[in-house]
Amino acid sequence: MSCEAEELQDYDVGAHVGALFIILVFSSVGAIIPVITHYFENMQPHPNVMVFANFFGAGVIISTAFIHMVLPAIENLTNECLGDIVEVYEPLALLIVMASIFFMHLLEFVVSRFGDGHHSNENEIQKDFDAESQTQSRGFISSLLLFELGIALHSIIIGVSLGVITGDGFKTLLVALTFHQFFEGFALGSAIILSDPSKRKTFVTVLAFALSTPIGIAIGISVRNSFNENSKSTLLLMGILEAISAGALIYTGLVELLTFGLTLNPKFSSKSSSKASIVSAFFGIYCGASAMAIIGKWA
Repeated sequence: MSCEAEELQDYDVGAHVGALFIILVFSSVGAIIPVITHYFENMQPHPNVMVFANFFGAGVIISTAFIHMVLPAIENLTNECLGDIVEVYEPLALLIVMASIFFMHLLEFVVSRFGDGHHSNENEIQKDFDAESQTQSRGFISSLLLFELGIALHSIIIGVSLGVITGDGFKTLLVALTFHQFFEGFALGSAIILSDPSKRKTFVTVLAFALSTPIGIAIGISVRNSFNENSKSTLLLMGILEAISAGALIYTGLVELLTFGLTLNPKFSSKSSSKASIVSAFFGIYCGASAMAIIGKWA
């Protein structure tokens, strides 16, 4: 295996610039759909459709973490071009993922302990434990901020990858990333509205996500002649960032969105819960996870 930079053949700058705007549009549309239905009541669909959509986002988040982040992190941090680093500790990527999960848990515990966390007040939990109220705590918001950061870092990384690729691989990756960013944007938008932010914060968050992959593509275009994906610094940087981001998404998806949003939420767990809502939630999770798993074949 060569660890030297490969010369790009038939690089089409115009096509890559066009890809930048395509990704920008689909990322924006995906993220804005949940936000629009949240702020405009007359545009809200049937409640069970909303349940499906919200948990579709949760499935996307979990699948993105395991398939689109953990695997690339492992591949980067076990690449033979790293030399002796690989032999020192082979499961380095998984160690970083685990550390990221523990950090997310510690952060939420500390913030909730000294703030108004949704896991600390037992009376409040027993009386009113609906998804909207429990996710507006400082602990959840802190986790959400790190989750958003993880999504942004991942989007920049895959943008760089698209910006430096050529040939048939470019077209395949562009199509895959178009759907990838649309679904990921939808998941982000669904997570954002759970914290009931101001319209300004919502707009800034959506804009930041929409711009993250195009920024990565722009970086890839600008460094295409000198970029070496197999250099030690590139492998370490991208591997570590992907592993940290994966941990943040795994914690947010499994703990915040599934455990507290579904398993322990009386709206779904009580005997009087609507069976249609429960089915919609689980069907949404599995559909979201499946969609990103399928896209993982190409991106």
